[in-house]
Amino acid sequence: MVLTDSSRHYKPGANSGDRLYYRPVEIDCWYPAASAEGNPMHYGEFLTLFQERANRFQDDTIYAGIAGQMAQYLCTGLEIKDTASLMNFATQSYRDASPVRRRFPLIVYMCSYNGMSYENTWLFEVLAKQGYIIASVTSVGRYPGNMTTDPADLKEQVADGLFTINMLRKIGTVDTARVGVIGYSWGGPAAFLLADSPYVKAVLSLDGSELHYYGQSADDDGDFDKLRPDLGRAAKSSFAYAYLESDGKQSQGPADSIYNVLTLFQGPKKYLRFPQASHEDLSCLRFLAASIRKTDLGALPNYPAFAISWFDNYLKDGSNMLPRDSSYPVVGRSKDATVIAGKILDGVDKTPLAYVNVGIPGKNVGTVTREDGGFTLQVDPQLANDSLAVSMAGYEKQVIPLRKMPTVIVLQRRSGGLSEAVVTASIRRSRILGNTTTSKLVSVGFPTRLLGSEMGVRMSLGKRARRLEKFHCHVSYTRVDSAIFRLNIFRLVNGKPENIMQRSILLSIGSTPGDYTVDLSGLSLVLSGDILVSLELLKTFSALPNTGAVFFSAAFFNSGTWRRQTSQAEWTKARGIGVGFNVEVR
Repeated sequence: MVLTDSSRHYKPGANSGDRLYYRPVEIDCWYPAASAEGNPMHYGEFLTLFQERANRFQDDTIYAGIAGQMAQYLCTGLEIKDTASLMNFATQSYRDASPVRRRFPLIVYMCSYNGMSYENTWLFEVLAKQGYIIASVTSVGRYPGNMTTDPADLKEQVADGLFTINMLRKIGTVDTARVGVIGYSWGGPAAFLLADSPYVKAVLSLDGSELHYYGQSADDDGDFDKLRPDLGRAAKSSFAYAYLESDGKQSQGPADSIYNVLTLFQGPKKYLRFPQASHEDLSCLRFLAASIRKTDLGALPNYPAFAISWFDNYLKDGSNMLPRDSSYPVVGRSKDATVIAGKILDGVDKTPLAYVNVGIPGKNVGTVTREDGGFTLQVDPQLANDSLAVSMAGYEKQVIPLRKMPTVIVLQRRSGGLSEAVVTASIRRSRILGNTTTSKLVSVGFPTRLLGSEMGVRMSLGKRARRLEKFHCHVSYTRVDSAIFRLNIFRLVNGKPENIMQRSILLSIGSTPGDYTVDLSGLSLVLSGDILVSLELLKTFSALPNTGAVFFSAAFFNSGTWRRQTSQAEWTKARGIGVGFNVEVR
């Protein structure tokens, strides 16, 4: 259903004749059909819708090939051999099949961050077979349509849901006296706020962001703080509320605190946590992968079965037995954490060293030193027997037991460097290696609270020696006045990154999105084989401390993005989506 809400303006500055003057709303509806007509829809049709909507919700850019890129991204993450098997997968949905002519309860589905119905087609088909009409509302923020965690965008999605209910009230087969809402991921808060209306009787949140773990991202924390008053008001309503949680949130790392909306909610409620389940396990993606590979679903949470029991109880006056509640989540960080402070100096002239990497190897406990060489770290008691690694380009690395930590650490300058390279005068052809995207639609960002966090891409230079000339990246969106990053280049030895930089190369990012370049020609970096090229966050400047964000353009492709959360942490690889870093080589 392609609709327009004429009560809301959409594109700023548009005139009344512009197609984007009023708010566009698109809804995908599943319903009980009298019979299957024609051929079933293929999953690729839903991905094609995603591409079409990227163009319909804005008119500044023409996007092409997004459906194929999304298929490649999903296949990489789900370990599906080829995109054709995903695009051609036959769903159990049929386009425009004749509906059963009687009234059914309505379930409104609020999609995740920048999501739409492709993320849970399996759930919709299961519910439709059980006598429900499902209206999936595409996740769209303010113009140009991209969702953000800013509550202003979220509230537009909530208004889209309310508009959907009011429109479907006019259809005779929809029983809007019996309305439920489902929210997945960032659609969870939207579902919770939408339920604060006279229509909704029951809500099911699939790993929704309304249960918020503080301390993972300062940017998300700041946006969530703006949302808390609205969630608190909605918690006083009388609808039934169920929350299904994956293991992902609690295993990301210790939280500073938790905003648990369940403890505030005053109506009937249910909380279930699925140990070992990932966030994606509460979408249809794992089901798709298992169906295509013809393997068993294994231990995947059967959330569609719970959804049927839950909504049958509250929308059909059923009496299904529901599982017992899991234990509510609690803060994992110890209140007895030890604060370690120190100062790092140059071994020759004893001057303070700024931006030195300090951290416990592999434990996501790390930072970089300030301009005065100082640092502080919070260390939980169970790490008391670990050691602190201290390193910086051009200096010898030190590993110091925490129990023997001095207040002043002196780093010695490193002698030697890369093997000598002989450069001839003949003309050499230049090439660009890496990811050249300047996309505004797809991006990856830094957790600005965690200094020393780092991301990069792997590049293959081949067997012949190549001279690195320039580094390029594209900033798609920024919410800081400026930020300082360090460019790091690693040689991959047995799959492990080893930093080859002899001195720190800093890149300053301003408040304006665009292209940024670092000239490497004076460094005589001549390398072969595989390398990892990364940016490391050192400092941000903003009028609102700890609320900024810097996002770099990215694209769906196989090489993926390498990340580590803090200084000295283990590298992890986000498969399928690659940050837009590239290097000009000769």
